[in-house]
Amino acid sequence: MIPATRSAAALALLGTAAVLSAALALEHLAGAVPCHLCLVQRYPYYAALPILAGALAVPGVRGPRVLLGIAATLFATSTLLAGHHSLVELGLLPAPTGCAASTLPMPGSVEAFNAQLRGVRVAACDRVGFRLAGLSLANWNLLASPVLALACLLPAFPAGRRLLARIAPA
Repeated sequence: MIPATRSAAALALLGTAAVLSAALALEHLAGAVPCHLCLVQRYPYYAALPILAGALAVPGVRGPRVLLGIAATLFATSTLLAGHHSLVELGLLPAPTGCAASTLPMPGSVEAFNAQLRGVRVAACDRVGFRLAGLSLANWNLLASPVLALACLLPAFPAGRRLLARIAPA
């Protein structure tokens, strides 16, 4: 049987890669312009990738469990970030000052600066720029992050280990 920690790490790693791939595809292929809060919500996912890969690679049980705990904490943080962004989108919290898309590189000339400005699309954090099945991407992250946190925590509980054994038997 595959150890529960390895199954959980693989499941969470696949989920993390899927969420990041979807966000990047929507940005680069569908033209969804991320705001500053959207970009910040990706940081826990970027940090979780090598941690989850490490949980798969580290021998034994204790090391992978510690790494899964760290990943669960990252996804809990992502849940809070997504909740905050969702409340900003609903107008229940103010958007952070200067909340805009990523910064531009320093242009070499005034002409280059003007050309840069013509091509800039800035997304405001308090407006939903893209919806998928009626939900903003922050709302989707608010659903995905706790699921990934739970996936990382499954090996810590007997019922979770049984579930993982059914998902990934030997």
